[in-house]
Amino acid sequence: EVALLDGAAAGLARLRAAGYAAVLVSNQPGHAKGYCTPEDLEAVHAAIVARLDSLSPAAFALLKAASAVGELVSEDALAAVAAPAGVDPETIDELADAGWLTPASNGALRFANATLRETVHDLLVPADLRRLHGALARWLQGVEPAPPGRDAALSEHLAHAGQIGAAIGCLEAACTEAMNAGLGRNAAHFAQRA
Repeated sequence: EVALLDGAAAGLARLRAAGYAAVLVSNQPGHAKGYCTPEDLEAVHAAIVARLDSLSPAAFALLKAASAVGELVSEDALAAVAAPAGVDPETIDELADAGWLTPASNGALRFANATLRETVHDLLVPADLRRLHGALARWLQGVEPAPPGRDAALSEHLAHAGQIGAAIGCLEAACTEAMNAGLGRNAAHFAQRA
């Protein structure tokens, strides 16, 4: 599993844009414990650098916005968090060509796998995390009719946006909704999280 430090990708992009060479340093105990060879470790490092280097700044920004939406990314949700730059079809094509996003049903996009989405989401600095999830929460609150599971999704975005009290209220509403639908296990999950 590969995890980058917060801000690492953005910092590398800024350094490279300014003409500096980027050097990747990682804490990989796998080699010391005999889980991989030095060549394996170098291959992981090369893959990370290549993936980060291959994206334009606009594609990287859009990919971070998409990671806040979730694994399944609707066009409307992405537009809500990609403002003011918006969603450029060429940038979407770049992300698809690079293997980050794939087409899903109803014009939505899907991350190629959950690990890619989680890795990109982990790169978000706290201010971006709050801004993107706050924008998603505002957008989701305005979607009518309310899609199934809106309270549960809204709680996630509100929590990431730092609005813990509102997130708990949504979890309580999701718990009630699940109980009314006869979904006891889901209700228990929401109650526990609240």
